[in-house]
Amino acid sequence: MVWSAPYVRVSTSSQTTDNQTIELKRYCERQDWKIIKTYADTGISEASRERPALDEMLADATAQKFDVLLVWKIDRLARSISHLLDILKQLKIAGVGFCSMTESQCWYSRRLQRLQTFTRHRSPEI
Repeated sequence: MVWSAPYVRVSTSSQTTDNQTIELKRYCERQDWKIIKTYADTGISEASRERPALDEMLADATAQKFDVLLVWKIDRLARSISHLLDILKQLKIAGVGFCSMTESQCWYSRRLQRLQTFTRHRSPEI
């Protein structure tokens, strides 16, 4: 079983994360991934590195509570290359994969690759 953790963010409190959340849930269903938790930051600028849900997600990634972080688009996670690289480095160290749904950018950990191979090739008796 692959455990995913969608992360969604909107910049203003007048916006909603609903569309991102719905699309990410559908993506997980197509991939046969289970969602362990959806992390949402609402009304927080992309320029801010202090985002409560992002911080919680990174702590949970470090604790290996999920296998892959999923975002609707990379700019929902980070706008600057340096911030994105910092996050991706933390995920890699934790052995957690990363996937941007709309941009078809996915980097999987070895553990996640093995889980996907197993689930795709398992027999119905298992």
